[in-house]
Amino acid sequence: MGFFADLRRHIHRILIGEGRDFSQQRRHSRILCSVPVRLELSDHYTPGTLVDLSLDGARIQIEAVPNRLGICRPPYRRGQKMKLVLAYQSRERRDREASVTVRWIRPSGAGWDVGVQLHLDGSSGGWIPRLLTEYGLTQEAFHTRRTGVRTPTRDKLTIGLGVSQQFEGMMIDLSLGGAAVVSPKAFARFVPLKLTINLAGKEVTLPAQVVHIRPYKEQDFHNGASWLCGLRFGELSRDEGELIGRHLVESRRHSD
Repeated sequence: MGFFADLRRHIHRILIGEGRDFSQQRRHSRILCSVPVRLELSDHYTPGTLVDLSLDGARIQIEAVPNRLGICRPPYRRGQKMKLVLAYQSRERRDREASVTVRWIRPSGAGWDVGVQLHLDGSSGGWIPRLLTEYGLTQEAFHTRRTGVRTPTRDKLTIGLGVSQQFEGMMIDLSLGGAAVVSPKAFARFVPLKLTINLAGKEVTLPAQVVHIRPYKEQDFHNGASWLCGLRFGELSRDEGELIGRHLVESRRHSD
């Protein structure tokens, strides 16, 4: 039984890609966004929503469409090449498309998350740096990134804003350079925060800065129930860095 389960997981990784976020392999700063796009092949296209973007990669959410038997199969395969096209009709096509390669695809809610690698050759894809700028990144920030591989986690924490404001939140991924946090409050970009969390059995307060923010779930666009905040850590002490490192190791061990 164990052998066949391992075999199925191995085949799944080959066909669909690793379960790990493509953002762990990308080297440039990401924005979190919600932009209507299309993934186009020569004979058809699939509408979707661009939910994060950097100079070298993107993540797109698409709906799952069942076949005649009612089965929802992955619409793309790893390594497949296609066009990522902005759905805006006001721009010429050359200014709305970019060449991409599928790196992974996995189920997400009622659809699929598709991670793609971008190929910017100068002839297309000029909208990508423009969109990054519109969402608040400077040219200098395009090529920075969070250090370290991100590890999924589910840790409660307290978000401190200013002298006295505090909010209860949930950290959903962590690396040595930053974290993704679900918050009941929307913060402005570049606002400094203090995160109080238990790491490796010790309560610590870490300095952080908001770099990206978007509604956590699609239904939250209207009621603003919760927000996904991308945070970058400030300067950490040696002890704080070691605590984060131990927490990452423990989290990965428990997830295996």
